[in-house]
Amino acid sequence: MLLQLGMPGGLELLVVLVMGLLMFGLPLVLVAVLGALWLRADDDHDERIRQLETEIARLHAQVGDDDGATADEFTDPGAADRPTDDAPDSPTDDAPDSPTDDAADRSPDGGRDPDRDGG
Repeated sequence: MLLQLGMPGGLELLVVLVMGLLMFGLPLVLVAVLGALWLRADDDHDERIRQLETEIARLHAQVGDDDGATADEFTDPGAADRPTDDAPDSPTDDAPDSPTDDAADRSPDGGRDPDRDGG
């Protein structure tokens, strides 16, 4: 309608309006859409956590382990067989302790090992 009336500068005003919409309107719409999608995606995290907790409970029930495994048991399967630092350092049986100097394991030349001592 502006073009039919012959208004001076009408075409230029239309170009300025279109450029303003492209320069300012399009980025605002993109920010609004991406923000809405980002806020809507946060709800999926809670559901995923619930699914993983349910899966962990099912696996614990399948294994028959109520107290759960520690991270050390997953990385080192023999960790459950070794005593922890909390356990006393005394033997569990009533047998006498073995000597600590390991004299029976030494070589006849006074305990020197030529492979390790370099000689």
